[in-house]
Amino acid sequence: IRKDPGVTDMHVALAAIYWNQGDVGRAEDEWRFACEQIDTGCQQYKDLQWVAEIRRWPPNLTGALSKFLGKISADRRERCDEWHRSDVLNIVSTQVEQRWHKFSRAVKVRAERRGLRT
Repeated sequence: IRKDPGVTDMHVALAAIYWNQGDVGRAEDEWRFACEQIDTGCQQYKDLQWVAEIRRWPPNLTGALSKFLGKISADRRERCDEWHRSDVLNIVSTQVEQRWHKFSRAVKVRAERRGLRT
């Protein structure tokens, strides 16, 4: 890695190993580097059959990668759920606020028509 930091295999393998050892931060850093800093990216490494058969990774390393990828997928699903809930709350909040303003304007207009102060 020091001589050629652009080897995706090594960064993805390190991510799997670090994850397997419980070093979540380093695992995510290696994965992020492979995905964002190397031209080939990390997309192919999500296909475990490709990793095992084409890249010829040993089963224990492929298994570690599988566990890491399972964690990544769960995190993404959770984040998407959080964003969706947040979006829904923002939409509902905006709709309630708009309806409140519309209602309060209508009350004010009716009161003015009747000569009352609001």
